[in-house]
Amino acid sequence: MVVWKDDKRVLRAHECLTILAMYRAYKRAGDNYRESVDLNKLPYISRADIIGTTPNAVWEEMTEIYRNLIRDINSLFKVDDTDGIREHLESGNYNPLEKLISDPMMVDAIGNFLFRKYNIVKRMSEDEAIEQARDNISKAKMTMRSFIGTTMSDAVKRIEQASIEAHLDVERGDLAALRPRVIGFDYFQGLNVQFDLDGKVMMLNDETNPVRGDASGQESMYV
Repeated sequence: MVVWKDDKRVLRAHECLTILAMYRAYKRAGDNYRESVDLNKLPYISRADIIGTTPNAVWEEMTEIYRNLIRDINSLFKVDDTDGIREHLESGNYNPLEKLISDPMMVDAIGNFLFRKYNIVKRMSEDEAIEQARDNISKAKMTMRSFIGTTMSDAVKRIEQASIEAHLDVERGDLAALRPRVIGFDYFQGLNVQFDLDGKVMMLNDETNPVRGDASGQESMYV
């Protein structure tokens, strides 16, 4: 059941999560997603019970987005030219969310959600709902961008609270020792992120980068 309460926002948090569920379904369906995905069978997240009504597909999608952002950020800041990094950021060229929001599948997910909201909840005719959805698609895309960006920003800070060693191991392809996984969301804390640590991989990484093993400044009892 969907709990709708009118306010001035085009999309609210639970609606953004619903759109992510639709987007995930589209991606899984592939090129023929418009014909193969039945929107009537997709879950809708309730504002009154986000935890109970959000499918795992949403957290899987958020995890994928989160990991991609981490990889992008790590790749950018491995560059030694700090002036170049600053110029790159200030120019606005670095916008890892823009590609996601511009994805035709994401645009369709946002547009179809708006259409259904206006058609079913607002009781508009199909033509009126389509027109209203088109009128609000730009605002809705901005809201989705803001929602994902804000929640991801809050979650990225949690990596900075982890050890330096773990931070360096985040999302290094097959050598990633620390793998973030989104497992939930709440209005006050944002994303709930769990970090799965692979000790064996971390040991292998230490062998290839022994400097990190000396970070504590203490001698090991096994030396």
